[in-house]
Amino acid sequence: MLNQLNSDVLADIPDVTAIDSDVTIVLAADRTGTDAPRVKYTDTDSDGQSTSIADQADANTHSGVVSFDTGNYKIADTVNVTVEDMDLNLDSELIDVYVSDAQNVVGDNTAADEAALLHVLDIKIGGSNVDLDGLGFNLVETDTASGVFVGSFQVPSSASPGSDLEVNYVDFLDASGNKIEVGDSASIKANTGVISLDRSVYPVPYGSVTNMQFLEHGTATGYR
Repeated sequence: MLNQLNSDVLADIPDVTAIDSDVTIVLAADRTGTDAPRVKYTDTDSDGQSTSIADQADANTHSGVVSFDTGNYKIADTVNVTVEDMDLNLDSELIDVYVSDAQNVVGDNTAADEAALLHVLDIKIGGSNVDLDGLGFNLVETDTASGVFVGSFQVPSSASPGSDLEVNYVDFLDASGNKIEVGDSASIKANTGVISLDRSVYPVPYGSVTNMQFLEHGTATGYR
């Protein structure tokens, strides 16, 4: 299934393989029912008769989901991002990988595509794009045909506690064949510090006014 990264430039569109043991069909939208891809083969059987053998399968588009692994992070925490969309599984014999680029999005390194939401994914902290390229962020499929992609990065030291962390996934074709944007959010926070005394009651000083003294612990000798 074509997506935003391989449908806008002719050179990026995968080649169609019509005559081979493995036939490659490129689809620009969902095809189901009577429109579903159909393979028909005319076989010469053992009696010398020609018999047509055919098979057909629906090619659906799917609605994508993106999520963080938790709702709160602090500076230097590892953020795990998961995208689930079978439409991103372009080759069921290989693990597909989507790489971050100089535009700080997962895309194909063109500012025009970023502006037109033709990239795959972006992450923001406090409304500003996270430097995904500098952090080496990639979306890697968990298996050859899982349609589940994971990536991780570390919350940068420049993030301010109290900021919102947002991930946006541009679903090129959802289950209805529409382009939509889905997302998830979390918070950047700082841990609350705790201070405490070692006891709730302390002795009152005694001795001369000019030489205020405390007894040390009962097992010790002398004064402090």
